[in-house]
Amino acid sequence: RAQPSKIDPFRAIIGEKLEKPCTAMALYGFIKTLGYSGGYGLVRNYCRSLGEEAARVATMRFETAPGQQAQVDWKEDMTLRTRDGTPLRFSIFLMVLGFSRAKYVEMTLDRTQPTLMRCMLDAILYFGGSPAEVLFDNMRTVADRSQGEFGQGRINAAFAAFAKDCLFEPLLCKAFHPYTKGKAEDLAKLMERLRPYDGEFSSPGELNAIVRRLLDGLNSEASQATGRKPSEAIAAERPLLRMPDADAVRRQHLDRPAMRKVSRESLVTFEGCRYSVRPKFVGKTVELVAKDGTLTILLGKEIVSTHPITGKRWNFDKQDYIAIMKSKAYRDVPDDQVERVAESNLGIYDRLGAM
Repeated sequence: RAQPSKIDPFRAIIGEKLEKPCTAMALYGFIKTLGYSGGYGLVRNYCRSLGEEAARVATMRFETAPGQQAQVDWKEDMTLRTRDGTPLRFSIFLMVLGFSRAKYVEMTLDRTQPTLMRCMLDAILYFGGSPAEVLFDNMRTVADRSQGEFGQGRINAAFAAFAKDCLFEPLLCKAFHPYTKGKAEDLAKLMERLRPYDGEFSSPGELNAIVRRLLDGLNSEASQATGRKPSEAIAAERPLLRMPDADAVRRQHLDRPAMRKVSRESLVTFEGCRYSVRPKFVGKTVELVAKDGTLTILLGKEIVSTHPITGKRWNFDKQDYIAIMKSKAYRDVPDDQVERVAESNLGIYDRLGAM
C-alpha cells in the first residue's frame, strides 16, 4: 500500500507554482512557510518527476501532421576565428518542419527583421513551400507584444504582412514554456558541430558554405525522434506545403533600398556592423547596396565608400579614418604623425571590432 508522504498536502500548490516557473529550492522555502516539515530532497525529486512528465506530454502534444507546422529560432552569437585569427561573431537562423524534421540553417551577421524575412523565404524555397503555421519564440522582430501568462501576443504589422504573402500563419510560444519549440532548440544544439571549423575558413561566405554542408549532412541523418531521414520524410510533406510567389515577396518585403543616416562618428550601420565614410557626409542619408561580399555606400548616384563585408563591429577605410581624425583633434598635426596614429588605432579596432 502506498505510504503517505509529507509532501502530499503540498502537491497541488507545487504543480501550480512550477507553471511560473520556480526552482525546487524556491518552492522548498515557500512550502516551509506553509507548514511543510520534510527535507529538500523530497521536494527536488517531486519537482523533477513533474518536469519529466510535462516533457513527455509536451512531446506528444506538439507532434504535428504533415504540412502543418514549422518552428523557427536562432542560435545566437557564436564566435569562430578565421584562418588569420580574426574572431567572427555570427548567428545561425534555424527552421525545422514538425512532421519530417526537415531542417534549414543559414549563417547571418545580425538578427534584424529584414534578415529574418530573407532567411525565411530562403527556407521556404529550400523546403518547397510553406507549412500552414510557423511557431516563433517571442522575438521582437516578430511580435510587438509577447505571448505571456496573462495576455495574448501580438504579431507586428510588417511581419504579419510578410507571413500572409508567404502563405503561413505566425504563432507565438507561450512565455516560460520553451518545450513548445523543442524541435528548433534541438537543432540549435546541433550547431555546436561547427566548433571544429574554428580557424578553418577565411571569410563569412566560406563559413556559410561550411554551414550549408552541415545542413546537407543533418538532413541525411536519421532523426532520433522519428527514426527517419528528413531528406526522405519530407516527401510526405511537400504535396501539402504551399509555394508563395517568391518574386512578389522579394519586391514587397525584401528589395527596398537600405537607407541609413551617417552618424556623427562618420559611420553607417549594416547587419549590426559599422562602416566608415568621409566626415563631409555626416548627417546625410545614404543608400547601402550589398553584392558579392562588398558593401557600396551611395549618396544619390555618387559612390561614397566601399567596404568588404566582414562581420567585424567596426570597419574603417584608412583614408576615411585619417579624414575623420583631421576633422577633429588632429586638425593641426603633421600628416606623417596622423598616419602613424591612424595605423596604430586601426590595428586596435581590428582586434576589438570582431570580439
